[in-house]
Amino acid sequence: MYTLKNKPGKLIIIYHEDEKNGVNFAQVLYEKGFDNIYLVSGGIEEFYQKKPEFVVGKELPPLKSEIGMYRLTVRKTKNDRTKASYQKNKRGGYHGE
Repeated sequence: MYTLKNKPGKLIIIYHEDEKNGVNFAQVLYEKGFDNIYLVSGGIEEFYQKKPEFVVGKELPPLKSEIGMYRLTVRKTKNDRTKASYQKNKRGGYHGE
């Protein structure tokens, strides 16, 4: 991150699940002399809800507001790696297995 400190044309975007936790981190960087830092207002979940076209990824974890609607499944792949995925529950809420 120090290689981006105050570089022209470079931004350091800070985001957290909750904005108030991100504020503390942004403040520490500002106190260390970073001028090119920006905090995603409202947290990453609010950003995703308002601007989903700016979020890239194959599989996004469920939002806090949807957490009861999904079930996390973890399995081993052929090459002994772990793969996690979320499936929407048929009844709309988490019912366990």
